[in-house]
Amino acid sequence: MFVGSSTLKMMHAVGLIAEFNPLHSGHQFALQKARQLSGADAVVVVMSGNFVQRGEPAILDKWQRTQLALDAGADVVVELPVTSSVQAADQFAEGAIDLLRGLNVHALAFGSEQADLDYLQLAKDLADISGSQNQFRQYNQTFATQLNEAIVQQTGQALTAPNTMLGLAYARATLAKDWPMALYPFARQGRDHDDPELDAHSASASAIRHALRQQQPVPEEVLPAATQAMIERLMPLNWTTLFPLLRYRLQTTPLSQLRAIYTMSEGLEYRLVQQLRPGHDFDAFLEAIKSKRYTYARLRRLALYTVLNLTQMR
Repeated sequence: MFVGSSTLKMMHAVGLIAEFNPLHSGHQFALQKARQLSGADAVVVVMSGNFVQRGEPAILDKWQRTQLALDAGADVVVELPVTSSVQAADQFAEGAIDLLRGLNVHALAFGSEQADLDYLQLAKDLADISGSQNQFRQYNQTFATQLNEAIVQQTGQALTAPNTMLGLAYARATLAKDWPMALYPFARQGRDHDDPELDAHSASASAIRHALRQQQPVPEEVLPAATQAMIERLMPLNWTTLFPLLRYRLQTTPLSQLRAIYTMSEGLEYRLVQQLRPGHDFDAFLEAIKSKRYTYARLRRLALYTVLNLTQMR
């Protein structure tokens, strides 16, 4: 389904930024809530393509997840390309807001652990914090930790929950792009973002993905029948499939070319090559290259950039 931007200009549309990895009952709630809170005629979903923010392949491809989103109530689904989808929160948000601006969408709904915050005001209070790793140079802490500490110092607010941080990134992106956007935060339903527990009433997307990869049953109240049926027809792609490709790239690519991979900074190319062991699977490799400076998500994204040969922009 496609609606041109000229048509959207005549409609009141609300945006929803998502991965739907995979689409579950919480996402259905989000689609309903976006329409309800904004009173919009159309819900425009900006959705990650085949690769997602945490640095791995989506469990279903973009075409399948688009169909599920449309069936669940979305009116338009637009792809967030890999150059934005596999990014830290600020860059992820900027890419998504850019797409909504191109479609003339002036409202955005998002789930949050702290739905009562004034996100635009917080974003204005943080105007001096760039969100760039160059601003934080303590090598015994991750960039995310240092950014969170700077936010607390500037605003007095502890904003560590992942969807709260993402909501703040959306607000900051609307200011950076000078795009007027009405924000509609709503309280997330069910379990926390990365909660590993799975029960008959609620589950995080992380818990659902883990269960599916272990071929464990997922209750239909949590994972709709349409999503389950689509997953049953294929073998989900994951890092078990991709790791041999990463190994090949690291073993055959000159260091000078690895150095050109996007975000391959501070000599990480040496660390990746040196820590590659014959018996490693991807989890063991990730553990070997982990340090206090980098989060697992940051290193997964770097590994995916290496597989895809995404190089630094010049």
